[in-house]
Amino acid sequence: KQWYQRRVRGAKMAASKPVQIENAQTTAFSKHEIAAKLISAGTAACIAEAITLPMDCAKIKLQVEGGTLYGTVRNIALNDGVKGFFRGLIPGLHRQLGFCTIRLGLYDTTKVFYKGCVPSFIRITG
Repeated sequence: KQWYQRRVRGAKMAASKPVQIENAQTTAFSKHEIAAKLISAGTAACIAEAITLPMDCAKIKLQVEGGTLYGTVRNIALNDGVKGFFRGLIPGLHRQLGFCTIRLGLYDTTKVFYKGCVPSFIRITG
């Protein structure tokens, strides 16, 4: 029982200490800054999708059909041409625009927002 009382008393004392936030931005982002972050995040995600899609297409065909990587790439090139490597690009770009634009574009904004909503017993540095 004494251990429990010391533990509770220590928790109450820790909760009553003032919060120390170091190097935290407390200003809100402007609409232009948020728009620029969303646009740059969406553009970067779409470029990455377009660059990695041929490798992803070959990987999926290899998993489904089996064989060697060389044979799979050769079959795609002979049967479908260059278009075969970019099959599914439009749905991939839509996914990246919807998902990564919001996830990457609003990361800093939500991080700054939640730094102001920290309980008093948690210390934030950085």
